[in-house]
Amino acid sequence: MLHSFVFVWLSEMFLCIFSAANANTSTTFSGFLLLIGYMTCDAFTSNWQKELFNSYKISPVQAMCGVNLFSCLLTSVSLMQQGAFFESLVFMSQFPKFTFDCVILSFCSAFGQLFIYHTINVFGESTCKTNPMC
Repeated sequence: MLHSFVFVWLSEMFLCIFSAANANTSTTFSGFLLLIGYMTCDAFTSNWQKELFNSYKISPVQAMCGVNLFSCLLTSVSLMQQGAFFESLVFMSQFPKFTFDCVILSFCSAFGQLFIYHTINVFGESTCKTNPMC
């Protein structure tokens, strides 16, 4: 697992250095720090997902359901704290085309997640990181 993490981190680090060499210097440093943080978290996430697949023998569908359930929970709590939960339901009832678009967008997103989880499960996290479609 560690060698995969190092491989992904180093390959993205070289990309970051190459991009920083050709960038505007006014925002390069802060962008560089943000990119390093993103790459570290991204490399950790795929390795952690592979470890979950191997240790707990979860399926890609179970992983997707867990992520989406947690996402829905966080969004609902945030809307309730802001007092906008019921307003959003009223908005959705007043504009059914918006609701339909949200459902279609969610379905397509879930379908794409299945492919990403399947790729990580079958081929490993390094393969997913080197494929720009993941």
